[in-house]
Amino acid sequence: MKTLLFASLAAARRSLAVLSFLSISAFSFFPELAVSQTVYLVTNEGRHAVELLSNIVAHRLTERMPLEVAFEDYGSTERIAYLKEKLDVTGAPDSCTPAVGDLTYYAPWGNLAVFVKPFRHSEGLVPLGKLSPEALKAVKRSGDTVLRFEAAE
Repeated sequence: MKTLLFASLAAARRSLAVLSFLSISAFSFFPELAVSQTVYLVTNEGRHAVELLSNIVAHRLTERMPLEVAFEDYGSTERIAYLKEKLDVTGAPDSCTPAVGDLTYYAPWGNLAVFVKPFRHSEGLVPLGKLSPEALKAVKRSGDTVLRFEAAE
């Protein structure tokens, strides 16, 4: 029993070491995938975390905060919100494969998109970050209610 426990602990340590190496390596090769900042989606229900990635477009988005937007359902796969002015996407990743909860910017139309279902790899879609489960629920329920993004204080 003791030997089995030590073998399991050793295997778990090796797995953690590999995962740590892979995450450090991924961020080394793809720095735009590293989280750079937490901002908040503010609703009547409270403040919900949104983890922004370390890319120039995510940074440009934070420069506009506080930012008020109204999301609308788009094809039952995503919720979109148009910005008053397009973001400059120079120097940013120009495509991504969005997962549930991803916050992205669709450069051709100039809108934010929050994915409520996974979607295919898409050109022109700039990854911005990931909504917390609470923030995602708030966006899904928002209807045409104006929501507010705020930078952390």
